[in-house]
Amino acid sequence: MAPSRNSAQSLSKAWFQAIDQAEALTLPESLWQRPQVQGITIDGPTSKDLDDAIYIEATPTGAIASIHIADVSELVTMGSPLDKVALARTQTRYLRRGNIPMLPPALSEDKLSLLEGQPRPTLTIQVSLNHQAEIVTTEIFESWLISAKRFS
Repeated sequence: MAPSRNSAQSLSKAWFQAIDQAEALTLPESLWQRPQVQGITIDGPTSKDLDDAIYIEATPTGAIASIHIADVSELVTMGSPLDKVALARTQTRYLRRGNIPMLPPALSEDKLSLLEGQPRPTLTIQVSLNHQAEIVTTEIFESWLISAKRFS
């Protein structure tokens, strides 16, 4: 069933409110008190919103695999116009010509995107593995990342 004209107008109005909110937001200085992590982005070659990064390092007992995701919750608060738009859109949709972003480009392609060489807030899942690649421990924590390189 197609959305009604009123709901489409309401979503359009919410999108423009979200754009205004996104453009006004800045990353707080307190973010840089989190532990810094290392990583490279691994989003697809056509992705504009870079939100996934990884890093693997060998240890004497095996390896540590770190998975980092952009910490959108740092700027998108529950109930805000940005939150409502993100819930309505659910995901970024990639089309043959362009995309329909879940969040305004000021956030998805800039302030929260894991751009190469730019400090960004992240959530990290760190998995310690033994020599047989079995999970020994798992830790989840707030962090920040400067992506070393964009890979696809």
